[in-house]
Amino acid sequence: MTESEREKVKLRANYINGVAIAFAAVAVIAPLYGLVYNPTELKKFAVGIFIAFGGGMSSWELHGMAQRTLSKLDDD
Repeated sequence: MTESEREKVKLRANYINGVAIAFAAVAVIAPLYGLVYNPTELKKFAVGIFIAFGGGMSSWELHGMAQRTLSKLDDD
């Protein structure tokens, strides 16, 4: 693997990791913040927990994708 290919792999993994961080911020932290400061209805609370869980799992999987992308560097 050439040096430029290695850098492309690193950049791709870094981008995926950035998307995972954005998922964590938007899909997990924002709904939980809203639930803590405005817990008015049980239905909204349940939906917020569901969204936060889905966002957390999406973030987790995206971090895994970034790690698998970086593992391509070990192959050579």
